[in-house]
Amino acid sequence: DDGGRGEDVTKSTVFADFVPPANGHSGYLVLDRESYRCSDTMMARVVDNDLREESMLLVQAETTSGDIESFALGANTGQPGVFTGTLAIVSGTPTPGSGSLEVVHGDIVIVYYQDELGGTGEPILVSASATVDCYPPAISDVRVSQLTGTQARIEFITDEPAQVIVHYGLSCQSLSN
Repeated sequence: DDGGRGEDVTKSTVFADFVPPANGHSGYLVLDRESYRCSDTMMARVVDNDLREESMLLVQAETTSGDIESFALGANTGQPGVFTGTLAIVSGTPTPGSGSLEVVHGDIVIVYYQDELGGTGEPILVSASATVDCYPPAISDVRVSQLTGTQARIEFITDEPAQVIVHYGLSCQSLSN
């Protein structure tokens, strides 16, 4: 009823991955994205109330092309049992133990840790995964579908979801967006 400004509303899907499931003592691990580029930084977050007294949690990251790296997640100040950390992702030949995750296009990255007191009291492996996309989107069929004195509608096709910026102006030397 306030005009729909949008700044005060957040879809629950934006933060749903950070809400731990209500299943006893199981830990919960999420990555900050579903897909990473070949030169990127991956952020992992673990929520595990059984580890409230710990200051660090060691997790593993593996790729389908053969790299495996351990990296530390630090305890979040003021949030007992919550740990976050990052790992560099680079394009290249897998070199286990190098300190960065070497990836190739199409890799699947799996991050995991052993939860010693899973939901049933038995140890379980808690994991999250993401894909690696090394190629930028390809754009095709660019066209102006509507043109007026004050507006233009630009349409195109991309081979994958993409965020696009259209630069415009009266000449190529003076474009804005």
